[in-house]
Amino acid sequence: MRAAGHAAFTPARTGVGERFHQSVENITLETNVCDVAGCVERDPARRGRGVRSTFRCAAAEGNSGLVQPIPAEMFNVVADKREWVNRRCRPQALATFESPALLSGKHQKVAQRLYISADGWDPSPFRYFAAQAEGKPGRRVVKMPCGHDVMVDMPNELAAELMSGA
Repeated sequence: MRAAGHAAFTPARTGVGERFHQSVENITLETNVCDVAGCVERDPARRGRGVRSTFRCAAAEGNSGLVQPIPAEMFNVVADKREWVNRRCRPQALATFESPALLSGKHQKVAQRLYISADGWDPSPFRYFAAQAEGKPGRRVVKMPCGHDVMVDMPNELAAELMSGA
């Protein structure tokens, strides 16, 4: 995407990636939303297109309030990238999965929406959401024949789809 002249950002969320040291059980979905929103608000060049990704987790371990990552193999990540993905996954606060998304209604004003479904793994809970979007005005659903981590399995195809609406 950058080679095509687009800006691409990967804002860190509290408790994840380089901010893993901040991982505590009281981090919620709202914390992560504020992390991304704050990143966009601080840098006007980041405004415009939003890309949402899913989180992945397994059962909470003990009473720590953190969930252990699910191995990449379970998400059908291409075999030669599984170890690379697994090294980057860290425990995440259970509250990020259990807290409700607090929506203001502004998302309803977005005229065109693209839903990219990683359609090559089971059991995928996301087919339900793709089916909800299919056929609705202003909605386009693209099914990628890959595991859950589209950006790892099919980075060029993902970039092409994201740029197709730019």
